[in-house]
Amino acid sequence: MAFQKAGDLEKAQRLYKQVLKKAPSHPDANHLLGVTYRQLGDPMKAIQQIQKAINIANDRGPFYANLARAMSDIPNADNESILALTRRALDLDPTLVDAWNLHAISLSKCNMEEEAELIFQRLIQRHPNHPDGYRNYGVMLRDAKQHEKAITFFSKCILMDPEGAEAYVLLAKSLQDNGDYDKARDFLEKTLKRFPENDELHHEFAKTCFRDGNAIDGLASAEFASSVAPRNPDRQVTLGVCLLAHTRHKDAIEAFRKSIDLVGGNHPTAEWNLSLAYLGAGNLKKGWEHHRARFSADNLPVICRKFNKPAWDGESLKGKTILVHADQGVGDALRASTIFSEVIAEADKVIIEGSQKLLEPFAYSFPEAVVRLASFEADTMEATIDDYDCHTAMADLQCFLRPTIESFNKARFPCLKARQGRVQELYGRLPEADDKPIIGISWRSRNLGSARVRNYFSVIDFAPILETEGCIFLNLQYASLDKEIRYLEHKADRGQFFHFPDVDQFNNLMDAGAMTELCDLVITAPTSVSDMAALHNVPCWSFGDPQAHFKLGQEISPWYPSMHHTVITPEQTVVDLVPEIVDRLEIWKKDFSPEPRLKRIGL
Repeated sequence: MAFQKAGDLEKAQRLYKQVLKKAPSHPDANHLLGVTYRQLGDPMKAIQQIQKAINIANDRGPFYANLARAMSDIPNADNESILALTRRALDLDPTLVDAWNLHAISLSKCNMEEEAELIFQRLIQRHPNHPDGYRNYGVMLRDAKQHEKAITFFSKCILMDPEGAEAYVLLAKSLQDNGDYDKARDFLEKTLKRFPENDELHHEFAKTCFRDGNAIDGLASAEFASSVAPRNPDRQVTLGVCLLAHTRHKDAIEAFRKSIDLVGGNHPTAEWNLSLAYLGAGNLKKGWEHHRARFSADNLPVICRKFNKPAWDGESLKGKTILVHADQGVGDALRASTIFSEVIAEADKVIIEGSQKLLEPFAYSFPEAVVRLASFEADTMEATIDDYDCHTAMADLQCFLRPTIESFNKARFPCLKARQGRVQELYGRLPEADDKPIIGISWRSRNLGSARVRNYFSVIDFAPILETEGCIFLNLQYASLDKEIRYLEHKADRGQFFHFPDVDQFNNLMDAGAMTELCDLVITAPTSVSDMAALHNVPCWSFGDPQAHFKLGQEISPWYPSMHHTVITPEQTVVDLVPEIVDRLEIWKKDFSPEPRLKRIGL
């Protein structure tokens, strides 16, 4: 027992086994040997050994409590059985604080949260210096998605037991659950100085880096965490996404495949990332094969609709009506529009369903199709109209119609059209535009979540581009702030900066398209502004993370031939690209001609 309390579990085990050779029916030796198995990470052996102790002496509360604890370590454990064991333990000895903690946890997992919460509150009142009560209450709150409260109780647990690493891990998880990635990263960086060899903390750090949009920074921690627990499927996924950030596609594929194998073949999150890894490596066949995993993967903004008509499987559409429906964001739907013309040419009838802002540009650009608002029950996701023979998600069109890099050449550009009258009206508001290059600019997204912000400029960092002499800079930044506009107007002293305050580029994609067609070149962060430029066949320079799954192993993405994407290397920040962009713009100006633009807008 002294060895066990000191953490020397192997020595304790050897002595317990010696006792049991001489006295095989010794209940305490059987029980405590079982506890050492649990402490060493073998819950199945722990259960067998503690059960032996109970068969010898079935009137001891701690035996049942530790059996319940060992059972709770097993994945997909039977919570009802664990609850029965904690009840038995407390019937025998109601003073067992640890058993009360485990009992409350079991109640919460059996959907009896109110009773569990009362127990935790009573435990904390009676044992205010007992850190386990705070930690376990925090676990229940986290499971209930009450992240702010969970953070408070994990923090209290750490104050009472600063050497207990588990509470630090749980606090880091809750900060991530709450979307506080910057706080989680800062907290983990400090905590890893205290516990530099703790593999769970390293795993959480790698996850935080990925969620914060800086998976590149998490690779070393992901590698360490997976080396300690190589059979942990979640750690293999985290390792894989960090490897992807370094464009190490082969290694990432290996990690994702290992994760899938470890869970017996059903791991949608790993499979979705495996799809991206294959696409980034240029293996379209394998990439599209796993692409539908997005509908089951965790934490993806995918619309999972239900239909009573069959999904299209790539067969001939001659004489058939097909429903094409949006399943992801606006950018994904815009990209899918490069394939619409081919579907329209083959099918008897095409129905395109999307969000409100997509309806007008799709209806105007594809008059042969029926374009309408997506129609389904919000609670069940079941379609409310079935006037078609088959259906397909927009992102699945590529799986059938873009099997090779060469097949992308079928796309016709421009894919989207702007109303020429509106384009000419806006053009008339730009003085001296006939002879000067018009550069559309956008420096960030409206969504400034930390997972994306690495790719965006502030206006202060972006402003040197506007000092290029002899250019007209047109604001394509949707949802721009008044102070940003005022700053750029002030900085564009050698050029000209124009902003149309009456144009809602975010909600009105027809006007966004019209403004895009005014431009000779678009310089933008990786947002829908770059999609609009490419779809209207306007040359575009974008910048940011590698986006390997979009480039499909090519230097120029086959999706958008008119787009040139400059990659931020792991050693760079986006601000480092400004001098390069300024130099490229000066060179580009020398060969500028307004003729392509004037022809495009009918002048």
